[in-house]
Amino acid sequence: MKHPILKISFFLSLFLLVSFAPPTKMKYTSKEGKLSISFPAAYESQDMSTDEYTSIQTQAKFEEQLFFVTYNIHNSKLSDPESLAETSLNSFNQAMNGTITSQKTWSVKKNNGLKARIDIPGLDLVAEYGVVIVGQIQYQVAVVSATGEWNQAQSDAFFKSFKLMK
Repeated sequence: MKHPILKISFFLSLFLLVSFAPPTKMKYTSKEGKLSISFPAAYESQDMSTDEYTSIQTQAKFEEQLFFVTYNIHNSKLSDPESLAETSLNSFNQAMNGTITSQKTWSVKKNNGLKARIDIPGLDLVAEYGVVIVGQIQYQVAVVSATGEWNQAQSDAFFKSFKLMK
């Protein structure tokens, strides 16, 4: 073997570069759900459909944060999407036993929904939750983390990557 020190140096440098490389974004696209979103890590999907709607939840865990998107395609006609978004936000908050600390309109392609920050003191968690209803499809996007591990930049990037398709 010629120059074993050079080979060792090369492989050590390669290992260090790969170890500190930024995470690879994993894009999730659903033609059925008419959406795309970029997860910060590998994701898993779960079908949670019922007789009333098709429901797919996709989630990933990255650096102590859980990222998820759910879409529900309802069989019955939905009316008053903004009121339904409020009902969805309140249901999520109650299920988490949380407190909504801020709430604002979340517009996605000219469709108004809601986005909220929720503190979950009993579990020492914090969440950002967004919901918007377009036609017969309800979209929910959320990031949940231990309070001390919250990364606002990652949450912002996840929400920003959420896109509706035609």
